[in-house]
Amino acid sequence: MNTFKTLGIAAIVLVIAACSKVTEDNYRKLETGMTLDEVHAVLGKADVSESTSLAGISTTRAEWHGKDGTISIRFIEEKVRAKNWQPPQE
Repeated sequence: MNTFKTLGIAAIVLVIAACSKVTEDNYRKLETGMTLDEVHAVLGKADVSESTSLAGISTTRAEWHGKDGTISIRFIEEKVRAKNWQPPQE
């Protein structure tokens, strides 16, 4: 019985992993001025994130990686200021 439970959990994890939110369609949903929380609602938590502050202005560079490509976003004061879609390298 434990083997079936383990296999079931493994199958669920694989299905969730295969359903990446990093797609060109989701990239197109992102707009300049969106908040960090709004972006998280579309893409989930970033895979890579670096934040800095200079003269009281906070900036964050974040990346989301998926099988279809990479989404990079630059936030200033937690709002989207620049975004980039990079398809996978072949």
